Amino acid sequence: LGNNDTRRLKVLKELNDIDYHIFSVVIDKRELKGEGFNYKGSFYKFLHSLVDREIFKVFPDLEVVADEHGGQEFKEGFIKYINRKHIPNLFEQAEFKLSNSKSSLIVQLADIITGTLARCYETKKLSDNRSKFLETLKDKITEIKFWPPDYKPYAYNPGRDFENFNPTISD
Repeated sequence: LGNNDTRRLKVLKELNDIDYHIFSVVIDKRELKGEGFNYKGSFYKFLHSLVDREIFKVFPDLEVVADEHGGQEFKEGFIKYINRKHIPNLFEQAEFKLSNSKSSLIVQLADIITGTLARCYETKKLSDNRSKFLETLKDKITEIKFWPPDYKPYAYNPGRDFENFNPTISD
C-alpha cells in the first residue's frame, strides 16, 4: 500500500467486515534511555515484554503469530524467551509461532495495520490522512498504548493553570 492513502483507506474499510481487534504499542524511540536500547535484540525483547504484560493477562490462551523478521539468532532467542515466559499448564495454553507474511493472512493483516499506524504516528511517515485512518479503525482498536508514558497533561502547570488552581484538590 505504501504511500497510496486512497488505496489504504479502501482496504481498511473492507477489512472492517472481518472480526479482529487492534492492540498496539507506539514507542517514541527518541525517549529511550539506557545502554540496552542500542541493541536491536534487547529492544525487541523489551517491546515484547511490554505487550506481553498487557495481552497475556487478559488472554492467557493467546496464540501469537509473529512475522519471520530478523536474523536466525534473534528468532531462536525470541522463541526461547516466549517459551520461558509462557509455560503451558492445565488452564493456560499460550502458543507462539513464526510465520512468513507471504503465507499467513493474519501476519499480512498485522502488516497493514502496523503500516497504517506508522502513517499516523511515525514522524518520517506521517500522512495527512491519519485522522481518517484512525476514524476508519476506531471500532477495531482495543487500545493504543504510548511508551514511555507521558504524564505531562496530568501534571499541574502553574503558569497555565494558576487561575483554576484549588489547593484542596491538589492536596
